[in-house]
Amino acid sequence: MFGMLRGQRDGAPTPPSGIFGSALKRLYDPGQSVTLSGSAITAWLDTVDPTHNNMGDAGGTARPTLVSNGIGGKPLVRVAKASSQFQVEVTGANVVVQPLTLFGVAQFKDALTATPAFMFGSLSNNLALSAYSPAGVPSIQLSAAGGILAVDVAVDPTAAFWFIAVFDSASSSLDANDVSVNNANGGTLGLDRVLIGANPPFNAFSSVDIGLLGVASTNPTTTQRAQLRDYLKTRWQL
Repeated sequence: MFGMLRGQRDGAPTPPSGIFGSALKRLYDPGQSVTLSGSAITAWLDTVDPTHNNMGDAGGTARPTLVSNGIGGKPLVRVAKASSQFQVEVTGANVVVQPLTLFGVAQFKDALTATPAFMFGSLSNNLALSAYSPAGVPSIQLSAAGGILAVDVAVDPTAAFWFIAVFDSASSSLDANDVSVNNANGGTLGLDRVLIGANPPFNAFSSVDIGLLGVASTNPTTTQRAQLRDYLKTRWQL
């Protein structure tokens, strides 16, 4: 313990800022920079650049709410099923293209069906992370418009899960709760903003809890992937 920096905890996992450095572009953490009106969230600031208050919704009952004791005892944002989308703009005016990494902690709150139900995705190209149960197997699917990529992992999204989705021009991969699948298909994909709970063109709605949502403009190294897994698993006790 001698020589430990003040405030440092022995064995503490490295946070995304320490893992990715300047490649970390957005980090939305319900435990930080959330503005409330009652229990409804009216602003959710990007902790990488707090000048970004990039939350949009239709207001009223469509507004997400803050749950103080959520996944792993940490705060979470709850997006209820509604007839409007909720979005956080993760890149401002500039679209992040490959390689990029979308990561976070979440839980799908609706009943699973054989048809993928949208959880997160990009406005510009229908890049989507969905929940469904093909042939009775609860699964998470990573997909994009035009079938550029499709990756399924047999992880139950109705239980809390962490995820790391990586895209580049030649391949994609999805790692959720230590189940990993790679896909050799690639394509020109970008991420301008992330929609939560509503699929473009905003006609398929679902309820989702979000413990963390981040974007990095890199294809992480093996070490970075391991560090990010450790952070997500340890902080949210998954």
